[in-house]
Amino acid sequence: MGKNYAGKYDKEKMAVAVGQSLPVSTKHCIEICSLIRGKRLDRAKKLMEDAINMKTPIPFKQFNKNVGHRKGNFSAGRFPEKACSEVLTILKSVEANAQFKGLNTNSLVVCHVCANLGSRPWHAGRKRRRRTKRTNFEVMVMEVNQPKDKTKSNKTNADKEKQKPAKDKTQKEEKDNNKNQTKKANEEK
Repeated sequence: MGKNYAGKYDKEKMAVAVGQSLPVSTKHCIEICSLIRGKRLDRAKKLMEDAINMKTPIPFKQFNKNVGHRKGNFSAGRFPEKACSEVLTILKSVEANAQFKGLNTNSLVVCHVCANLGSRPWHAGRKRRRRTKRTNFEVMVMEVNQPKDKTKSNKTNADKEKQKPAKDKTQKEEKDNNKNQTKKANEEK
C-alpha cells in the first residue's frame, strides 16, 4: 500500500518530504506555501533564510486581518521565524531526497506544497487547558530542464563581428560578378 499525498506524485521525476505535527501555526504555513509554490528550490530556501534573519517579510494575502504593512512590493506581511525554520528543514530534506534519487539539485522546482491542520493535543495546565498548534506540511519538487539562454552562445561577440564582414564581402563579390556578367552579355549583343 503506497502513501497518499495531496498532489500527484511521479516517483521517477519527483522527490517528496513531509513534516507531521509540526509545532507551528497553520495559517503562517499556508502563507509560506503560497509564496514558495512554483519557485526554484534554491530561491525558496533563500526566502526562508531571509525571513528568519528579518530581511524579507512573508506577504500575508489570505490571513491579513490586523497585519501591518511592510516595505516591498506587497501590503501586509510578517516574519514568521518559527514556521520558516521548520519549512526550511523540510526544504533541505526534500533536496537531500532528490539528490539520493539522482535528480539534479540545481534544476529543482517546487511543484506542490500544502499545509494542513495536524492533530491538536491539549496543553497541560492547572486551572485550564488549551489546544496546541500543529501543522502537517508536504513539499514535492520536480526536476525541470532549463532552456538555453539566448544571450549566451559558444561564439563571442568578436567572433561574430569577424564573420559579418566576411559575409558582406561575399555578397558584394556576388553582386559584382552578376553586374559583370550582365555587362558582358549586353556588350556581346
